[in-house]
This record gives sequence, C-alpha cells and structure tokens, in this order.
Amino acid sequence: MNVYVESNFILELVLEQEECLACEEILALAEAEAISLRVPAYALLEPWETITRRKVRWAELGQSIYRDVQQVVRTASLAGEANALRDLMLKASEYAAARLDAFRARTLAASIVIGIDGATLASADDLRRRFGALKLPDAVMLAAVLGDLDGSDALFVNRNRKDFNDPDIQSDLAGRGCP
Repeated sequence: MNVYVESNFILELVLEQEECLACEEILALAEAEAISLRVPAYALLEPWETITRRKVRWAELGQSIYRDVQQVVRTASLAGEANALRDLMLKASEYAAARLDAFRARTLAASIVIGIDGATLASADDLRRRFGALKLPDAVMLAAVLGDLDGSDALFVNRNRKDFNDPDIQSDLAGRGCP
C-alpha cells in the first residue's frame, strides 16, 4: 500500500504533537517495508521553514524574557526559577532543530520522495483555482500526490482537515484509488 503524507506528518513527529505516536507507527511501517511511504519533496522542506521561523521567534522571546529576568533575578529567592524560563526557550529551539534533522533523515531513508516539477506546479495552480481556499503549499502537496497515484491501494494521511477534507478533493483522491 502507498501511504502519502504531507508536511504536518513531519511536524507531528518533530514537535511531539497529538498525532505523534500514529506518525511514528507509520514511519516504523515504512522502515520495515510494510508500506510504501511517499512524500512530496515540499513536505520535507516546509517543516524546516516552520521550525526556522519558530527558532527566530523563540530566540526573540528568549531575549525579551532575558531582559525581564534580569530584574527578577535581583530578587534572590526567585533567581533560579527566573533563569529556568529563559533556558526553556533556548532548549525548545535546539530540541526542535535536532528532532527535525533526525526525523527528516529517517523519513528520507524510509520513503520515496515525489519530485516537484513544472507540471506539478501547474497542476497546483489549477487546484488553487478549483478549490479557492487551498493555499499554494497545500495545493503543491495535493498536486504531487494526485500526480503520483497509479491506481494501487493508497491512503493520503494528513492533518489538514480544513483544506484536504473538502468533498471535491476527497472525490478527486477517491477517483484515483485513494479513498
């Protein structure tokens, strides 16, 4: 069975979010070659952009906290706790970056990466016009998946219900063997 995933699959793993365990099971099945994990190339890039933006935001927040913490540290009985807050922001940033590298490497080793070419981008533009609410990154993911479907048993695992749960999108997927 071909199992298609999008960028939220990687983010679930990296950030240990609600569906992390299910994503870990899917990745383990792919590593054991029990399924064919298929990943649009953009799904391996978009999480890096997300984590990079968060790292910048967390660093800025850490600096802001640091400035405020300097005042709190002057209260001797709170000094240790005040530094812990700043340290948490730094740790979160480093942790996410390290996990991103690890899960991206595991996913690359266990999957087939679906390339994105001019035809995929043109298809994504068509999908955006057809499904007005579909943003370009989601349209690229969907175009890559639709372009790769070959009639084999397939499943598109995604967390983006707001966009991919559209009945017309579901119909397009089902019509190509991916219910």
